[in-house]
Amino acid sequence: MTASLALLARALHVAGMLVLFGTLVCLHLTPPGVAQWRRRWLRVALTLGIVTLTLGIGVLAAQVAAVESQAPWLEVTSRVLGESRFGAVWLAREGFLLSACLLLAFRRTAVGPTLALIAAGAALVITPLSGHSAAVEPAAPLLVAHAAHLLLAGAWWGALPALAALLAGRAHGTVEAGAALVAFTRFSSLALPLMAGIVLSGTLLAITHIERWPALLATRYGVLLLVKIGLLALVLSMAARLRWQMLPALAATHADTRLGRSCFRWVAAEWLVAAAIVLVAAQLAQTVPARHDVIGWWLPFRFSVAATWDAPWTAVKVVSAGALLIVSLLLSTLALARRARRAGWAAAGLAIVAAALALPALSVDAYPDTYRSSSVPYQTISVAAGIELFAAHCASCHGAGGHGDGPLATNLPLPPADLTAPHTALHTAGDLFWWLTHGKPPGVMPGFAGQLTEEDRWDLINFLRTLSAGYQARILGVRIAPERPWLGAVDFAFTSQRGESSTLRDFRGRTAVLLVFFSLPASRARLEQLAAAHASLRAAGAELIAVPVSGAGVQDVPFTLVVEGATETVHAYALLRRTLSNPDPRDSSAAPAHMEILVDRFGYVRGRWRPDEGEGWDNLALLQAQLKALAREPQVKPPPDDHVH
Repeated sequence: MTASLALLARALHVAGMLVLFGTLVCLHLTPPGVAQWRRRWLRVALTLGIVTLTLGIGVLAAQVAAVESQAPWLEVTSRVLGESRFGAVWLAREGFLLSACLLLAFRRTAVGPTLALIAAGAALVITPLSGHSAAVEPAAPLLVAHAAHLLLAGAWWGALPALAALLAGRAHGTVEAGAALVAFTRFSSLALPLMAGIVLSGTLLAITHIERWPALLATRYGVLLLVKIGLLALVLSMAARLRWQMLPALAATHADTRLGRSCFRWVAAEWLVAAAIVLVAAQLAQTVPARHDVIGWWLPFRFSVAATWDAPWTAVKVVSAGALLIVSLLLSTLALARRARRAGWAAAGLAIVAAALALPALSVDAYPDTYRSSSVPYQTISVAAGIELFAAHCASCHGAGGHGDGPLATNLPLPPADLTAPHTALHTAGDLFWWLTHGKPPGVMPGFAGQLTEEDRWDLINFLRTLSAGYQARILGVRIAPERPWLGAVDFAFTSQRGESSTLRDFRGRTAVLLVFFSLPASRARLEQLAAAHASLRAAGAELIAVPVSGAGVQDVPFTLVVEGATETVHAYALLRRTLSNPDPRDSSAAPAHMEILVDRFGYVRGRWRPDEGEGWDNLALLQAQLKALAREPQVKPPPDDHVH
């Protein structure tokens, strides 16, 4: 079965479930005066159920055909049904649909259609369990949102064919006009909260599966989602016309005029446009979510407040544009209230001027890899590898410390960038990756795609991020800045003296961590002090991890001692050694023999102490005060990502 036929089968199967559910909803909205019409549409609902059941077999066949196996078809089908999440969900869904069909075929009491409605709704509710929403952690909130999205869409879009038929019957005199109007009014009253719920649940799903807004423009999933949003906007405008213009006019007349037929055509058109939304949604369900796809940026620019705000006149232009937009909104309100066309044109003109003023000021150069995510985790082993790669390939121009003062710099037509300056953090990781791969315009810096593997280039980027962050981290001290996390701690894997393997990330969400970089014998007294205070420090909300810089290890401490993985961790965290009183601008100082770094429970570096900097955490009361303050802090921002962006 071809991919297009498989997509069509899935789209029709979902559409069948939606229309079956919506038809039963519409039947529950109709008054007793349309008994004959109800009997006819109960038969239609049964036919829909049977067709949807049959389409489900087509969906199963498509899934089986997608499995690459030389085994017989029946064996593959048995494995798909018995050993996969798709199979379990398919069996349950077909079971609910079969129940709905039986209840409609052998209805003996008035509760038959109601029970069929519940069974059809259950088939929709379990559908997301085999889709993208089930693969996102935590899955439960997203599954609830997805199930609600399907139920709401079924109650709205699925009910439109039955509603259109009811209006057509009114127009042709086969349905009592008052009863049709009652059903139309009830549905219209229900449509507004239904559409609000569809938009809210759809927004949650979109934010989760898109994750970053550039993916809307630069991934297949994002483009499909934009098409779906555009179609939904069109449907909303049609629904608004029906609700606030045509329904009041229909209520004002009891004759079968052209207005009734016009309502029928609008409802039918709304259903057709929404059917296109269902088809796009079926394609979305088979497309890799944008959060898991590579973003290939196709515009030569991007907008960034952080990267442009300090440029001359940017703030003035943006503030002026904001003022023009406010005036534009006021004129737009006036134009709508008084139907003043000139005010509307003036508002549009001001909005265009505001955009022309602000957007160029906020734009910076962009490249196809600008929003590419790193394939290498932000860990000390990667940063340490980046240190060596930088010394071998970059230091000759950028200098050993990254200041742009390498031995070859004087012979270059343009000076190399100072990689320690704040501007480094204003470029995306994808920008850096593009330059390392293809060279940096206007051509002075060469590309390294032929010399460095992709992993090597990401290692270099992880190092450059940490190098730049180290210079900004000079403001860190022994007292934390309350509720101002900004510097993500570099993760590292280690083995303790007890033979346990762990990572720094494992402590997130549970406790703060005091990283103690020590040298023996100079740090022995401090280690003994920490050992004696270990219980009280844990009670204050911190675990201790001791990382040897030099000297023989120790085994008799109650806290965690790193015995494997220390070397890379020491090299990476040495980049955070600079302080305001000892900025070490020429990189003449070695890594301190003893340094302590405080990481909060959300993964951010919040404080640092070097014994050569005066007052410090050897005053345990001062340290415990910082720990207690961190323990009281709420989560201000999400934990730092595992990959640089």
